Amino acid sequence: MKHLSDRQLIEKYKEGDLNALNSLIKRYSGALFTYIYQMLGDKVLSEDVFGEVFLKMIKNIDRYRNEGKFKSWLYKITRHQVIDVLRKEKKMKVVSLDKEINPGSENPLTLEDKLSCRMPLPENILQNKNIQEDLEEAISSLSFEQREVFLLREYSNLSFKEIASMLKCPLNTVLGRMHYALRKLRAKLYVKYGGN
Repeated sequence: MKHLSDRQLIEKYKEGDLNALNSLIKRYSGALFTYIYQMLGDKVLSEDVFGEVFLKMIKNIDRYRNEGKFKSWLYKITRHQVIDVLRKEKKMKVVSLDKEINPGSENPLTLEDKLSCRMPLPENILQNKNIQEDLEEAISSLSFEQREVFLLREYSNLSFKEIASMLKCPLNTVLGRMHYALRKLRAKLYVKYGGN
């Protein structure tokens, strides 16, 4: 069933083929879980949300119209679930740009100082065995909106146009969020790998 399109799998499922549903879930489970986990930062909570997303997908699959991509529709469901959890958990944090990121040092810097960093990432970052942990930490430090766009683009491979449609905001807003997310990630990783 791997060779079938999303639309074909949905039709087969609607006809009663549970293997089609399993194939559809397998197709998106890895990327969806990564997105959820990166947004929430809690494995158990992410697993709960992950299960809830697929329950909502199954419950509402008759409402899906073949006008757009199934993947975008599924990520809309996922995004709504993540936002609901964040609201309940009150985890939407605002980080002050004036907050010192290296308190106690001789030259304390604020987040704003680091955001203005224009240094490229050092080539040796890719060789570091802890890069995944460091990258995850850097991603978690992004604002909710920037983290969301970054994850949808980089981990879920949605186009900027699809992301803009899903978030119901202008394409330029999405591009701006991605720009600032990359800038912040570059600054944060530079502090660790390229700064003194």
